[in-house]
Amino acid sequence: MGRPQYVTDKTLLEQARYIIIPTQAESRSMEWTILCARLLDEGVPSDKFILLANNKSADETDTKTGYWGKTLAMHGIAKFVASDHTGYTCAGMGLLNANIDYYNASFTYPNLRKVISTINPTVKE
Repeated sequence: MGRPQYVTDKTLLEQARYIIIPTQAESRSMEWTILCARLLDEGVPSDKFILLANNKSADETDTKTGYWGKTLAMHGIAKFVASDHTGYTCAGMGLLNANIDYYNASFTYPNLRKVISTINPTVKE
C-alpha cells in the first residue's frame, strides 16, 4: 500500500498481483482521478490498481469516517472503479471495516451489497 511511483525497483511491481491505493484522504472523485494519474510512471503497471476506502465508523456519532459530507464514500468509489479510465484500469476496490455494515437488523450488509452490484452488476438477459 502506498505510492508505487516512488518505488526504486519497479520490477517488484510487476510481481505484485495488485497495487493498493489508499483513498481515505481524498474527498471527491476528481481527486481519485488525479491520484491515479500520478501513479502513471514508467514501470508502474497500470492494470493493477485497487482503490481502498473506509467504511463508516461503528460509532454513530462519527459522521466523518467513510463519508463525503452525508454520502458514503464507498458508493462513490465503487462507481469510479466500475467506470472507464484513460491510461489505467481499476482492478477492484478494497473496503476497510466491512464488518461494520453487518449490523443492520433488517438487511445484512446493505452497503456492501450495493458496492458489489455497482462494480459487478447482475447480467440481465
